[in-house]
Amino acid sequence: MNKRTHKKAGIDRDSWRTPNWLYEALDKEFGFDLDPCPFQPNWTPGIHQNGLDLDWNGHRVFCNPPYSNILPWVEKAYASSALTVFLLPSRTDTAWYHILHDHGAEIRHYRKRINFVAPKGIKSSTNNCGSTVAIVRNFPEPTPAPVPQLAVSRKPERIEAISIAQYAGRKQWFLPHAFRHFQNHRCQTLIEPFAGSGVVGLSLLYAGVIDKLVLVEKDERLVCMHEGILNDPTFIDRYADFECTKENVRHLFRTEKTAFRYLVQTRVCNRAKFDGGLRSNLGERLCKEMVIQNIQRARLMRDRITVIHSDALEEMRKRMDNPNVGCFADVPYTSEPGGGGHRLYRHRFAGRERHRQLFSLLSQWRGAWLLTEDNCRTVRRLAHAYRFTFKRVRMNGSENKWKKELMIWRKRTAF
Repeated sequence: MNKRTHKKAGIDRDSWRTPNWLYEALDKEFGFDLDPCPFQPNWTPGIHQNGLDLDWNGHRVFCNPPYSNILPWVEKAYASSALTVFLLPSRTDTAWYHILHDHGAEIRHYRKRINFVAPKGIKSSTNNCGSTVAIVRNFPEPTPAPVPQLAVSRKPERIEAISIAQYAGRKQWFLPHAFRHFQNHRCQTLIEPFAGSGVVGLSLLYAGVIDKLVLVEKDERLVCMHEGILNDPTFIDRYADFECTKENVRHLFRTEKTAFRYLVQTRVCNRAKFDGGLRSNLGERLCKEMVIQNIQRARLMRDRITVIHSDALEEMRKRMDNPNVGCFADVPYTSEPGGGGHRLYRHRFAGRERHRQLFSLLSQWRGAWLLTEDNCRTVRRLAHAYRFTFKRVRMNGSENKWKKELMIWRKRTAF
């Protein structure tokens, strides 16, 4: 089936083909695996297969239907459990357009008219109508994961924080919000694509809300720290015996690049700036009793924790079609030019295009997800464009100043 050539809208109208550049751009975003309307100039009923008779369920469909009869194809999309991307004329007065609009399809209008590829024997001319891409996400709600017995005895407002590192952007204050969300939108596995200290994922795993946790981090130092916390048998004893003075800390920083050094660094350095200076009262910053207790708790769960050194979006794409995988994404600021992320993170998630890619990916995510983002105009516009729900929540910043951050999610769990 040739996925690069498709019908456009009788022999004169229905035989125009989609230009390659447009199909390739949409395929890069959505990853199509079914085209029910391939270009077949000699199509004969009873000999060639009718795209309406195919099973679309579970597929990622690109459909440039015959423009002479669009309605049955739109109805087929809503009768199937599939992601369907239509290339259609801009005709807002038609029945099929109102079906798409009333059912919440994402509609993208092209400003310029698209020049379709003319069939043989017909002179190419400028398109006489604008074009629209309509995206129908009609997957069923994912089957909720079994509720572990441990979760029954825990109350959402009493969730216990498994806080080990004090990395910038840690979300200990956000735990009640995350707990309530994933209690109501169950998943078996949770991926944290921007793991940082991993406090949300570790706390949800310990509370029994999820069965498995995947921590994805691009900063190799944090990956080393997490692996040492989970697997180094000498880690706890060394942490308990470490005398936290300025001389010892500076000597540690000069001589080691180990998991132990990186954990100490997150505890004693100023979080308001990447690799910031040492804080005052160093001895109190290690919080040895609390940290050691949480390391022991994390080790009890290490068979259910996977740490991956990779790019966040790359790992998310591998799991986006699994309805039993949830996602909590705490994005390193910021989408706005000149944001403060360069001071806090070695690998900041910068640029509006990267944020648009993240929102597009989450719009196709089949499981439950929750996103925290900078409270800025760009992010709010993206949330509106993708019809996500968002709420401003108060957070305590690195300088103990209260500010507001965006909590973003999709109300319906259907894809």
